[in-house]
Amino acid sequence: MELAVFLQALSSWLAGPAAWWLIDHVARLKALQPDTKRYAAFALSAVIAAVGWFGLLAIGNITPPGHWVDWVSQLWLVMTSSFGLATLLNGPSLRKYRTD
Repeated sequence: MELAVFLQALSSWLAGPAAWWLIDHVARLKALQPDTKRYAAFALSAVIAAVGWFGLLAIGNITPPGHWVDWVSQLWLVMTSSFGLATLLNGPSLRKYRTD
């Protein structure tokens, strides 16, 4: 797989599944309570998507935003889209594992 294609996927649809994969395979994250896992998935997917977006900037695949407002808005869009996808993927299934 070409690096640009991988980073594009990482900054969009792959961030949510990658976050849940980390939660399932990292012992410290796996031990979290269900609601806490959900919030950790939000944060992880947003960070993973941001890393992919900055990677695309670093290799010159996307044009850097001009103004600081454009930087914030583009990064915000990438991060919120990724944790929204993480919620759609596994958020509802966590409710059946609640213990309270």
